[in-house]
Amino acid sequence: MITIFRKIRMKLAFENKIGRYMRYAIGEILLVVIGILLALQINTWKKETQNRKLEKTYLENLKEDLIIQQEIIDVQTEYELNRSAEADTALRFLNGGISVSELTRLLDSLSARHTFVANNVTFDNLGKTGNVIHIRNAEILNALIRYDKLLDYTTMVVNNNSIVLIDGQFGKFVNDNSLGISLNNKGEVGINNGLSGEKRYLLFHHHLNRRKNLSEGLIEIVNLLSVDTQVLIENIDAYLK
Repeated sequence: MITIFRKIRMKLAFENKIGRYMRYAIGEILLVVIGILLALQINTWKKETQNRKLEKTYLENLKEDLIIQQEIIDVQTEYELNRSAEADTALRFLNGGISVSELTRLLDSLSARHTFVANNVTFDNLGKTGNVIHIRNAEILNALIRYDKLLDYTTMVVNNNSIVLIDGQFGKFVNDNSLGISLNNKGEVGINNGLSGEKRYLLFHHHLNRRKNLSEGLIEIVNLLSVDTQVLIENIDAYLK
């Protein structure tokens, strides 16, 4: 098309028909401009389509991470519920409700802690690579940022409390065998020299109660995270649809 315009222009210039020549020249320029604009529009459309695909992929990956995070929360909640129930059962020893062997088993179980894991691989990678800009929905992006901070805070609180209160206090009390639990000649579990008033108080009015309160407190903390997890999953689902 441009070649045809050029031939016509040269012919008109040769024939000295200036008016018609100018019209054809302007037409040629307009044709080039339109071609450039059209090419830019196509490139923009292609880039926009690519960005939409990237956003969808990232959000789907984030959703998968959140689903896994919810499973982690459920496991942590179940674990802490069991430990709280075990602490209640251990307290029954004072009234003769359980044997020394059962108390020993419960104390061993209560001395263990469960590490809480933050599953934020996708969001962390998006932040490090700068690809987080592909999340164009401002509401979801802000929610993800807030959630990531809450997840970090929850992970820190749960694990630090477990380390300090279980490893450093309750676990130490049990591992040091402060109650003097041992096996007799018949292989039966017993407590040497009985249970002194001080040790009785420390175990049943301090350590076991604090261990129970710790589990119940951790359940409340992870439940708050669970609510935000479910809301974020639902919002991502709604946006992707």
